[in-house]
Amino acid sequence: MKKHLLLVLVLMFSLFTYSQNTTVKDGPYKKYYKNGQLKTSGQYQNKLRVGDWKSFYETGELSSVYSYTNGKRNKISKSFYKDGTLKYDTKKVGGVFVKKGYYETGNLFFERLLTNGYYKEYFESGALKIESNYLDNQLSGVWKKFFESGEKEWEVTYKEDYKEGNYKKFYKNGKLKVEGNHKENKKEGKEKRYFKNGQIEIEGYNNDGYFNKKWIVYNKEGNKINEIKFKKGELISFKTSDKLIEVVVPDGVNEHVPIFPGCEIELNNRTQKKCMSDGISKVILTNFNTDMAADLNLIGRQKIYLIFKIDKEGNITNIDAKAPHPKLKNEAIRVAGLLPKMKPGKQFGNSVVVPYSMPIVFQVQK
Repeated sequence: MKKHLLLVLVLMFSLFTYSQNTTVKDGPYKKYYKNGQLKTSGQYQNKLRVGDWKSFYETGELSSVYSYTNGKRNKISKSFYKDGTLKYDTKKVGGVFVKKGYYETGNLFFERLLTNGYYKEYFESGALKIESNYLDNQLSGVWKKFFESGEKEWEVTYKEDYKEGNYKKFYKNGKLKVEGNHKENKKEGKEKRYFKNGQIEIEGYNNDGYFNKKWIVYNKEGNKINEIKFKKGELISFKTSDKLIEVVVPDGVNEHVPIFPGCEIELNNRTQKKCMSDGISKVILTNFNTDMAADLNLIGRQKIYLIFKIDKEGNITNIDAKAPHPKLKNEAIRVAGLLPKMKPGKQFGNSVVVPYSMPIVFQVQK
């Protein structure tokens, strides 16, 4: 009787750590680098990670310490620079979890309440740099940025990790420099720019993130010196050859997931993450050779654990898999190699390597 293979995909995303390996034996666990240096150590019980775990740099220095309870990673953890200086520290304070990050000098870089609450970031000198708030792990409300000398430089309103509402930029003397509005991450409506004395310098309209309609430029005496017309970003006419430069509003979101081609239109990390998972699922489901099930002599529920990395350029690298049969492993690796190049993930404005894990569940039926 011919067997049929039912393929079900369950995708799991981790921005900076791999999911646990549930195929190992119970007891002490150690994993090593190719050079023989210890990479990870810990304990498994009932095929779940438990107790204290440690990770190490390839050169032997302690990288991080953390713990698990019944396979679930606990929030309390520490990580270190190679010289032993504390890098990140998450602990419970007064009933809430507080995470702090540090510069290599040991000075405080940022502090925040996990999930809900304040976020503060500091210059290496100790001066406040950024102040904001998170709701359900998403940047919400007014994001503020300061000059190192203490004066406010920016105010940008966010909703669920995307720009929504007013943005304002200030001179060090406290006078308004720029003001405008965002709608779903794009500039929308009237924007005004000012000289240091408060006199209007430039005013005009944005639409869907583009210069639109009439923009007027004034001199410091208040006289109009240029009139520039646009239609959805396209220059229509102008009086002088002076170019209109766009004001770049800073990005207040510290961590961005990789972006699968076509997911650029999504507003925030959550919707981009789902879009990416859907895109990866489609590639796997479309290209996986399910006909091999008839030759494998496997019955019932089968699992493949596929892992790979999205590197700093957005390429798919370090593909590996664990499977109940070598052919299933090779097929999973082959299909993962068909995934397209993505826009890389970012942390604090810098591109980072992002691990990704994907359990693929097979139901083989007669």
